[in-house]
Amino acid sequence: MAFDGWTFGFEIVNFLVLAFLLQRFAYRPLLAAIDRRKAATAQEVEAARSARGAAEALRSRLEDEQKALAGRKEAALAEAREAARTEREALLAKARDEAAALLEEGRKRLAGERRAVEGELRQEAGRLAVAIARHLLAEAGSAELRRTLGERAFATLAGLEPAEREALLASLDQGPAVLATAEPLPEAEKAAAEKRLAEILGRPVPLLTAVEPELIEGLELRFPHLALRHSWQHGLEQALAEIARDDVPVQP
Repeated sequence: MAFDGWTFGFEIVNFLVLAFLLQRFAYRPLLAAIDRRKAATAQEVEAARSARGAAEALRSRLEDEQKALAGRKEAALAEAREAARTEREALLAKARDEAAALLEEGRKRLAGERRAVEGELRQEAGRLAVAIARHLLAEAGSAELRRTLGERAFATLAGLEPAEREALLASLDQGPAVLATAEPLPEAEKAAAEKRLAEILGRPVPLLTAVEPELIEGLELRFPHLALRHSWQHGLEQALAEIARDDVPVQP
């Protein structure tokens, strides 16, 4: 086969023209389309990446908000539990205080009622005892006993301090001295009493007499500001007051 240079050259020219035409009208637009597609793909990838980042940020924010909400919920529950516990303890303490106050009030009321009953029992027992003693003593009275009790009264008067005697004498300007007995006093005993009184006070003192059966026996020597009570009535009154004292326990 013979080699034809013109044919070979013509083919080379055709190839070059074809290559030029392909590069001009096919290869370059294809490369531009590929570049555009690459750019679009890169943009889509970047957009997807941005969307993924936004989604991750949103998910993280939602998780944080969920955690914060759970924390607030737990704090609110803890606060509610603490408030309920505090309220419960306050109610229990109030109930205990009210119960203790009621018990104490009941104890005081019972103690007061008991003291009142005990006082009434003492008074009634005392009145009965005094009535019995008054009846028995009234039958046992005597002039000798009256004189003995009178001597005790005069002994008490003699034991006064000088200043007290002076005050007693000064008080006689305001009223008389009175000698009270359960029965009429014989003149001899009255005279003896006036003599004894003058010896003690250092001067004569007029003495009035009074009959008071409630004295039972003995006598009472009275001055305006002083009374020397040496009678069975006074003794019974003291006994009754002792019986009625609140600090004396009643034996069951």
